[in-house]
Parts: sequence; structure tokens; C-alpha cells
Amino acid sequence: MNRKAVFIMLGIMLACCIMALVETVIQPGYAVKSAIKAVLFSGVVFLCGFRGAFRREGLPLGLILGGGIFAIILAAFFLFRSFIDLGSIAAGLMAKEGISRENFLWVALYISVVNSALEELLFRGVGYLQLRRYAPEWCAMLFSAGAFALYHVAILDGWFSWWIYGLCMLGLFLGGLIFNILDRRYGILPGWMAHAGANLSINTIGMMMFGLVP
Repeated sequence: MNRKAVFIMLGIMLACCIMALVETVIQPGYAVKSAIKAVLFSGVVFLCGFRGAFRREGLPLGLILGGGIFAIILAAFFLFRSFIDLGSIAAGLMAKEGISRENFLWVALYISVVNSALEELLFRGVGYLQLRRYAPEWCAMLFSAGAFALYHVAILDGWFSWWIYGLCMLGLFLGGLIFNILDRRYGILPGWMAHAGANLSINTIGMMMFGLVP
């Protein structure tokens, strides 16, 4: 493995560690945290030399995947709804990040579109497509999916019981592997749209949680 591959992996790991520190120790408001993340993630993308790979031929597949993942996550939520305490999640978001019923729609829009794009550029654009140029395919595949799942450990901590939490981590890892396969063939557009669909479904649950939809 050459120095460029090590540089990419260390850059992503450092960005994830800093965001874990921000998430668990510093705990600023959501706007500040989002600004820090945008600077960190876009900085790593720039320093690693990734210039994007949005290919229009991936658009139909992206729409199908985004809609399918949206439906699957909502179905899973209703299936396991009795095991999820939405009230405590809402209280935690309010206390930790200042997210409330009044500003949730703006936060949901940011998470669904901008946040998903930042994560796709970092974990798939750089962590997979760029890394596989300098490291074995299996290494780039596992690193990208693993880093994507581990990044969410601090974010989702305390939201669910341990077994649902474990299922979420497994789902994130497997989803990362699937997105990598899509990226290799179509660029990051289908993966981004699928990621946006997943975030949109979670934000739909959030709107239920805050009483914005029935």
C-alpha cells in the first residue's frame, strides 16, 4: 500500500475522530456542528484530489433506489416502533443540539440533501473510488463501508436498545458495500440518491416524532 492510500485513510479517520469528539464532548448546536463537518469533509475531499463522479446515466437507478430505501426504512420503523422511544430521542436532540419542532424542517432538508452529499463524497468518492486507485479493491471496499458505519456510532449512541443499535450498524456497513458497488459502475449519483432517500425516510419519522405529520 503506497503513501497516497495511507494519506487517504488517515485523512478520513482523522475527520471521523474529530467529528466524534465534536458529537460527544464539545456538543455544539446543530448549525455549528454542521459547519465543522462541512469544512472537515470537503477539506479531505479537496486534499485527496477527488473531483467528483456524478454521471447522469445513474439517475434512473438512483430514483428507484432512493424510493425503495425510503419505503423499506419506513416499513422497518412501523415494524419495530414499539421498541423505539421517540420521546426520549426528541428530548435528546433538543438538549444536545437544539433541534426542535420549530426548526426541524430546515434541519431535515439539510440532512437529506447536503449532509448526504458530504458523506457520499468522503466515504465513497474518496474512501472508495479514490482509494481503490492506490490500494487493493478489497481494502478500499471494506475501509469505506467500515468507516461509514463507525462514523455513525457516536451519532446514534443512546437512541435505541443495543440490538436495534447493532442492526443499524450492520445495515450501515452492508449499505456502504452496496453503494461502493454502485459507485464503481455508475459514479456516486445513485448512491447519493439512495442515501438521500434513507435520510428522507428517517426525517419523515422525525416529523412524526415532532408532531409535524400524523
